[in-house]
Amino acid sequence: MLTQIYEISSPDEARAVSEIGIDHVGILVGDGEFPREQPLALAAEIAAAIVTPARFSALFLAARAASIIEWARMLKPPIVHLGSAPELLGPAEVAMIKAALPDSLIMRSVPVYGEESVDSPEL
Repeated sequence: MLTQIYEISSPDEARAVSEIGIDHVGILVGDGEFPREQPLALAAEIAAAIVTPARFSALFLAARAASIIEWARMLKPPIVHLGSAPELLGPAEVAMIKAALPDSLIMRSVPVYGEESVDSPEL
């Protein structure tokens, strides 16, 4: 089982959670569109404090593929976690992100509202 903790907001927090054995240390990254997003410079500082073998997971709530690509190219996270609603960031945009970031794993949040969620055409 993998463990992840998200919305890490300081280098001290990143160091502490990675030292206790968390697999993925998540940092919410963005330009302030959503509460608690970390600006790029601070996100880079926080990521630098992660102790291996824990891995940096950059969580993006934005639904703008170009912004996600630009930010991820600057931060170089091993994991790019896409958290926007599937209907806002669909398969074509996710494929574009993956093509632009071949060295990062792409993780997708999938909201589940009931059995109909499994049949979502956006996935």
